Amino acid sequence: MRNKISCALTIGSALLYTLALHWPHYCWWLMLFYLMPLYYGALMQYQFNVVMGFAWGCIAFGVHFGGLYPTFAILSYNCIGIFLILLLFLYFSLWSALWFWLASFLGSVLRGRLLAWSVATLVFILLLDKVALFWVPPGCGYGLLHPALALGGIGGTFFSNDMLLFLLIIIAIIGAALLHAVKLRYCLIIFLALTFMIEEKFQNFPKREAPFIYLDAGSKKSLFDCAQEIAIIIQRGMQRHPTTNIVVLPEGAFAYPLNELPFVAAWWIKPESNKHLFIGAHRKENGALYNSMYHIYNGAIVDWYDKRCLVPVAEYVPTWLAWLPGIRAIFLEGFNDFSCGAQEKVFVVDDVRYQPIICSELFLNLAEVPKGVVPLFIMNNSWFYGYFKELLNRFVNLKATCS
Repeated sequence: MRNKISCALTIGSALLYTLALHWPHYCWWLMLFYLMPLYYGALMQYQFNVVMGFAWGCIAFGVHFGGLYPTFAILSYNCIGIFLILLLFLYFSLWSALWFWLASFLGSVLRGRLLAWSVATLVFILLLDKVALFWVPPGCGYGLLHPALALGGIGGTFFSNDMLLFLLIIIAIIGAALLHAVKLRYCLIIFLALTFMIEEKFQNFPKREAPFIYLDAGSKKSLFDCAQEIAIIIQRGMQRHPTTNIVVLPEGAFAYPLNELPFVAAWWIKPESNKHLFIGAHRKENGALYNSMYHIYNGAIVDWYDKRCLVPVAEYVPTWLAWLPGIRAIFLEGFNDFSCGAQEKVFVVDDVRYQPIICSELFLNLAEVPKGVVPLFIMNNSWFYGYFKELLNRFVNLKATCS
């Protein structure tokens, strides 16, 4: 019976986390309480094991990575996309299994099971955030599972992300203690008070307005057709927003080496227009191909930034996978692998410093935005849809709030 209760508490915690992360507009407040079932079980001396931790991950991470199916379907055949998603959420479920094991182990060493779960939870979130994808390139985590993403503006505005984790743990301890004392009435009062207070904060939270217009670039065509289509998109955007002086286009908007075609920049931004364009395009140098972001001003290339954190299989084939027959043809469609950029860079516009971040550099947590610098984020808008795009937008807004 006690084992069944432990399983029910595990499933309840995973569902709270999943609902909050998957539908943050409506269920963000559930993230405040996703630890409470586990802490209540620890206080009641229920036993949690590695299998339960793995099941927690299968629920939470299975739904999360299931949102990536359209992306994998674009990059590969549907059956291979499903296989990659299965591998991803099973791999991440091993980390949640480690979380439950660590909590059980520390519970036998430390005084107090709540303390053990608190330490294990902090370690678990830190490992996901900073270490989980250490093999992608070395030093990469996965930032799109952090509870702060569901809680939106409260993270980084009223608390740092680390302080937010401590807040969640404190709520879990208080809630578990009240449930243990069968003070359901007080639990309900605290629950309503917290949700009302935070909802009020969100409504009064000042939204940051940026002088950008975000435009969808056209599909890949011939060089001339692609350049012309981008010029038309920019012209139409300028007509709708005549006072805008900065235009941002997606990653890979111009799938050709722009550094070898500098005259194209004048087609998009006219000389003496005092307009800035940031666009994703390719760059070639000494035979190497880079996925880059260019800064164009008054029709001339001012600077560029080469993406430093590439996505395995999607942008290059790792050496440990190169032996698989046909893998390059399936995922890269016969194109050459991209090379990694060498260093960070900052673009300056009207004394404002912008740090370029290209797609995976954000969710692999490679990009650290210093104080006083605005993150300038672009992604391939033909790859990501709905849920995953919403998480990326929330993540970059969180970094902007913290910077």
